[in-house]
Amino acid sequence: MCIRDRSNDERPVDPLDWKHAAKLIDDTWWHDWAEWIGAEGGAQVAAPAKPGDKKHPSLEAAPGSYVLDRA
Repeated sequence: MCIRDRSNDERPVDPLDWKHAAKLIDDTWWHDWAEWIGAEGGAQVAAPAKPGDKKHPSLEAAPGSYVLDRA
């Protein structure tokens, strides 16, 4: 699978200006995003032992009765 994305650090007002000045790269932006979110997201925390808390209690076991509702 060939993934092609554009990259441009400039932020012109017109998006077409950004596109025309961008470099086309054979890669995906997901790598950059994963690095960024890792730095911005803070420290990892353990998942709660069970869903909900006193303020937001769990209503029922997954998947929940709503999956049986018909639209």
